[in-house]
Amino acid sequence: MYDGRGTDAKLVARAQGTHIQAGMKDPLWYNSLNVVFEDARFKGSTLQVMGTVVEEGDWAIVGGTGEFTLAQGVIYKKKVDITNEGDVMEIIIQAFYTPLPKLTWANN
Repeated sequence: MYDGRGTDAKLVARAQGTHIQAGMKDPLWYNSLNVVFEDARFKGSTLQVMGTVVEEGDWAIVGGTGEFTLAQGVIYKKKVDITNEGDVMEIIIQAFYTPLPKLTWANN
């Protein structure tokens, strides 16, 4: 996931997860994935995401870690281009989360 299009776009996050065919009539695909942030501000934080694949629609944010603990929300998406490398999707992330203080373990 990049913060824009073109050669100067900055990598913000990577999606890691599963993509499963979930229906035979008008093949429906289901995604369960983690969005793992790479940029300095949120590095290592994740959003847990799930939903079906459609060219336009949304995925549910069902959790998060790091900066995004207890996240809930929606990722809106739509296809904006088709290239030789694949489809280009525009996404808008709207999430509510509660950052928790960092836990430190006592040395025993």
